[in-house]
Amino acid sequence: MTRALVLSALFIFHAFSTADTDVDPVTETLCSTSDPVETDDLIPPATPGFIDNLAKNWKGYGFNIITVPKKGGNIEVLVNAYSETIYFTPGFSGVINRAGEEAGQEVFTTLYQQDVYDLKHAYPIHTENGMWLHLREQGDPKLNPESYVRQSSIPHGDSLLGISKPGEFFTFPGKPILPPVDPLPFRIDDRSADKSMFRVTDTSTVRPAFLEKFTNPDLSALPDNYFHGKEAVLDPCIILRDDLKDQKITETITIEMSTSDIVNIPFIQRNANVSSMDAIFWVETVVEEDGSTFQQLQYLQRVFIDFYGLHWPHWSVATLREEKTP
Repeated sequence: MTRALVLSALFIFHAFSTADTDVDPVTETLCSTSDPVETDDLIPPATPGFIDNLAKNWKGYGFNIITVPKKGGNIEVLVNAYSETIYFTPGFSGVINRAGEEAGQEVFTTLYQQDVYDLKHAYPIHTENGMWLHLREQGDPKLNPESYVRQSSIPHGDSLLGISKPGEFFTFPGKPILPPVDPLPFRIDDRSADKSMFRVTDTSTVRPAFLEKFTNPDLSALPDNYFHGKEAVLDPCIILRDDLKDQKITETITIEMSTSDIVNIPFIQRNANVSSMDAIFWVETVVEEDGSTFQQLQYLQRVFIDFYGLHWPHWSVATLREEKTP
């Protein structure tokens, strides 16, 4: 069992029951609800936290850029404008992580499904499903405060576990500030390299043939009337800034996260290994001209894909609105 797919050594649902079923003795011992974790040991009981704001149905549009290897040591830079939906199931508590000397840990959980379609040709280009979790570590809340987890499975053969640590989720008035982001690669063995999401690459370190793919990109995959082109390849975040520029936003909830682990199938490992993921999610309260409000979700995500001794940033950005159910 891989680390990326393991949240804990054992989890138990309160609702589980062995009544009127044939259960082997080992399973009955592990999963019996006759000896529940003492509620006093759960610090604190599971609550949704910011997941309550995130776990809605969302629909909107986005843009991504990805670099892939080609024969002869060449590359291809692919760009897509896309439509997107993200659907969440109602959240639930009652998942318990057991421990030895420590008390148990209760987790709030919600499942999600993300589907992405090319805007020009309407074919699927990405699908993803998984869970968001809200949890606390044991002990002093000041030393072990709450955190958020995103568990995702992607059909290329990748599974990831992203964690939002203390200080990476917060609320503030107004709209977010979105600096430019950089699509250019840098060396994997450069230990001094800045790996932050808003890093700037020294173009003199990039092979001219590679740099040309970004400064003069192939935009034929974009819709004919698409309002961004080359400038979005060099800074995908420009799309998010344009979506925000005429909006009045009263409050923004921010959740930042990075992977603790990614597991890839052997083919991916050999050819274009996915080594890390960083993402920022903004849930924004937008005020309309008539004074009414709606919820908007924006995200910025960077995945490092490694080949030719380089980290290649794969950027995805999107602006989505809450889709109200009838």
